[in-house]
Amino acid sequence: MSTWGCPQYCQCLAAGKKDTTVFVAHEVTTARSLVESSPGHDISFYNILQANKGQKGLEEVFGSQKHNYRSEFIKRAVYCGKIFAVGDHVKDEYMFLVPQAPSEKIEVVYNGVSARTIDMAQKQRSRSHIEMYADALFNFVPDAIFTHVTRLVSSKGIWRDIALLYHLDKIFDASNLKGMYILLSTLIATGRSPGDIMRMESDYGWPVLHRTAAGPYRCGKRYYEYLQVFNSRSKAIKGVFINQFGFTRDVCGMRVPEG
Repeated sequence: MSTWGCPQYCQCLAAGKKDTTVFVAHEVTTARSLVESSPGHDISFYNILQANKGQKGLEEVFGSQKHNYRSEFIKRAVYCGKIFAVGDHVKDEYMFLVPQAPSEKIEVVYNGVSARTIDMAQKQRSRSHIEMYADALFNFVPDAIFTHVTRLVSSKGIWRDIALLYHLDKIFDASNLKGMYILLSTLIATGRSPGDIMRMESDYGWPVLHRTAAGPYRCGKRYYEYLQVFNSRSKAIKGVFINQFGFTRDVCGMRVPEG
């Protein structure tokens, strides 16, 4: 529900001949809540959505969502002049929640971020740093590097990453390949202090190993536990959960390569 990253925002408004009220749907909160609370998470939710397209609405399938005030709020967006959905799924989710919404009123306006151009040489230098970091953590240089940078919530599919890693590990092991998975996610916006990071690294081997602490850190508990179990069983792929922002020694410890 924001205007972040909507490159067509001004063009869409300029095309109109009069002032227009626009609701920008960064997500459909009802769908997010159901994905996070339902067994099977997004796999079950989106299969149900596709099976009911043009037939039953979300509340016919999942029951009334009036207990969710945000759900009731975004249902009223149908009275705006336009609805901008930041992706195709978001448009589908809105039409599932509000089947009577005129399809032509909803524009798909993709999220985007500004980014500087990176050439192949820069990519190779960056990869070499990650390879050195992997060697420092796990004593091997990976053939493949998997990354997921995300918010620490169930609807982002982190659980599915780890389930997939078990299957990939068998394939990599049979093919004599090595892999590394990096999960970058934290709920502590300021990050931890360099002093805390050095202590955690020296005391118990963070970020390969984690310890439960008070506050937001606990929210990542099940994910690093999943990864620790995976690492204890895997042969060819190892995973690391970095709950910090940035990639320098003061932020992520002395095993990060200099520069």
